[in-house]
Amino acid sequence: PHSLGLCLADQLHRPGGRDVQGVEPHAGQPGKHQVAGQGMPSAAEDIALARDLVLARLTGVRFHALHVSTAGSVELIRQAKAQGVRVTAEVTPHHLLLTDAELRNFDPVHKVNPPLRSSSDVEACRIGLADGTLDAIATDHAPHSPEEKESEFEVAPPGMIGLETALALMLTDIVGGGILTLPELIRRMSTVPAGILRLNGQGGPVAEGAAANLTVFDPAAEWVVDPSKFASKSRNTPFKGRRLKGRILHTMFQGSLVVRSGELAPEYRDALSVGTTMGGRTSVWAAAVPSDAPAGAAVPEGSV
Repeated sequence: PHSLGLCLADQLHRPGGRDVQGVEPHAGQPGKHQVAGQGMPSAAEDIALARDLVLARLTGVRFHALHVSTAGSVELIRQAKAQGVRVTAEVTPHHLLLTDAELRNFDPVHKVNPPLRSSSDVEACRIGLADGTLDAIATDHAPHSPEEKESEFEVAPPGMIGLETALALMLTDIVGGGILTLPELIRRMSTVPAGILRLNGQGGPVAEGAAANLTVFDPAAEWVVDPSKFASKSRNTPFKGRRLKGRILHTMFQGSLVVRSGELAPEYRDALSVGTTMGGRTSVWAAAVPSDAPAGAAVPEGSV
């Protein structure tokens, strides 16, 4: 077999999955967290992924699975890696933190695709992230207007925004919960996704003459999620009111400051109102600095 390049596979968004995605909620055990409509069973994702992994093995293609959300998918990827299949995979913050229990009140803010799954699926995704079965964390940032998201559950579009909360959520629950170390979390949100996509100039290292694509954050700073203060024009986040640990101070892209002291530069204010491709992924090399660091303190080369 010969490599055909990188194949990105979204098990549920793509046209081949239309026969199983008429309704987005997770279809779990009967009588448990039931929601309107037929629901989308874990098997819909597992079957599509199993097929794709067989094809990846057959062709030798580099294969990347987007938005992994089920225990079955995690195990399929784990087995495929053990068999030498060239597969990588990502998981979203919301599939690491939220379960289908959130859907009991039919709030469309919790409607995503693939849907929120059971607590056992969330635990499997966390284990898969910890042991390297799931390589990267990606936001699947999906902005929608209030008019769209505040409609009836069945007609509201799936998706939630994540660019402005992803790092802090992962620092609070994934690093704080002992699932990943801080250096490993940074790798999974920067150098690993950049490597998967072979993005030149992204993912470090911090070196003289290299492209300055940086995120500087304070890992100890605490803040409360207030969507009204987001740079994004969208407000569809389920994490409103949550106290999080870790706050971004500055970001730099191609040597230009995009965010300075937590404020988006005027020339970039419209950037976060538009959905981004390939899972809303932002691949940069990050540097953590303490809140008491002096102004203008240098970031150590290659720091995490």
